[in-house]
Amino acid sequence: MKKLFLLAILLTVAPFVSKAQEEEEDLTKMIREVVSLEMDRPKVVTPPPVAAVEEHTKGKKKKKKPVEELPPPEEVFDTLSPTVPASVTEMTNRATAWLNGKSKKFKKEEAYTSGGKVGCKVKFPYKPKVLNPTADVEGEITMKITIDFKEGKYRYTIDNIEHKATRGVASGGDIFNETPACGSLSLNHVMWNQIRGAAKMHAGTVAEDLKAKMKNPVSTESKSEW
Repeated sequence: MKKLFLLAILLTVAPFVSKAQEEEEDLTKMIREVVSLEMDRPKVVTPPPVAAVEEHTKGKKKKKKPVEELPPPEEVFDTLSPTVPASVTEMTNRATAWLNGKSKKFKKEEAYTSGGKVGCKVKFPYKPKVLNPTADVEGEITMKITIDFKEGKYRYTIDNIEHKATRGVASGGDIFNETPACGSLSLNHVMWNQIRGAAKMHAGTVAEDLKAKMKNPVSTESKSEW
């Protein structure tokens, strides 16, 4: 009876375990990095000195009372670090600014900011550097980038990196696969490795572009004259 009971539990739990395993990220098919980030700490503001007030009397002239002068405020010495861990709000603003900016090297599409994450699809044109290639592989390399945040650090993930030919059938697909999606007959091993190398180099370009932008604070000043 106990064996039947345990078997029933295993059969009930197994589908959920299998589903959870399927939803796990495949770290071998992505480029990911966690980057620590700090921001300028708000400066300590010293209050202005209080102006001395002279008492005035009405009517007959009286002896002037000495003006009471308050002692100057104590000088506040800022001995703290000039930077603090960047806030999630600040990092989200910087990432959104990168998302909305333009690049001469690649194109950003399908941008979104949702659920504490920022991301988009990135496209690079691809053209083989060899003359008379054995396959018509000219087209584009696409990838998806997702950025999420925690206090003092952000993480970017670049995945779904794929090659797609504009004409013909020589589309390699997922660049992390050893064999192209179109098959080795349509796209030989040498050319496929060249495409894979170019795609990884492009992913590095996107990552460096993002990290450079994340170092710069976003201006909150309004451009309106009002």
